[in-house]
Amino acid sequence: MNSAAPQSPVTLATATDNQYYESYYPASQNFVREILQQIMIAARRYFGLGLAIIAACIAAAVLVTYFQTPKYTASASIQVNDQGAEVLGKELDAPVSTTDSWDADRFIKTQMDVLRSRNVAMRVIRSLDLLNDPQFFAAMGIAPPQAKMSELEREEYALSPLYTNLSIDVPSSSRVVRVSFTSSDPVVSAKITNAFLEQFIATTLQNRFDSSAYARTFVAGQLKETRARLEASE
Repeated sequence: MNSAAPQSPVTLATATDNQYYESYYPASQNFVREILQQIMIAARRYFGLGLAIIAACIAAAVLVTYFQTPKYTASASIQVNDQGAEVLGKELDAPVSTTDSWDADRFIKTQMDVLRSRNVAMRVIRSLDLLNDPQFFAAMGIAPPQAKMSELEREEYALSPLYTNLSIDVPSSSRVVRVSFTSSDPVVSAKITNAFLEQFIATTLQNRFDSSAYARTFVAGQLKETRARLEASE
């Protein structure tokens, strides 16, 4: 008596099942392998071109650095104190308060405006005779002013590079001001930086002197009128 063979519990996937699987789950490994192969082929094909581009960029950077005019920056510092000038003496002058930080900051900003002012810049030009200094214009990278220019035009021509290359830095919570000037000549940079500080100090002293002179003149006039009224009353 023949008995039927037992059936296997494992069923093999049919061709239809494989097509269904491939339609929803693409062969990712083959795809990645193909992409990597394309990248390797492109890298081998353009390897020489890439090296040439990198070498050209390095050469261009070296040439630009070599032919670029070097710049030199000279810096100097000055301390700014908000102390008022004594006009009538310590006994009669009102004390200047330095405890208010807002007033102190406002005073320092005012002094920086003075340092950047046209008056100080013109004092620098005249003290160094920059209008007739070819070294200054060469350091600024510009031609000297033409002879047909008027005096005012020559001054304006020299003022522009002064303001462009001047830098003033005021750190927060500090009374020390840093002044810097940049040019292609280290001697010119140092000379102009020092001149700005010197003329700023001279301008500050001149303003205090003028203020004191005006106050003394005013007080003298008041005393004269008081003396005249006193003599008339006597």
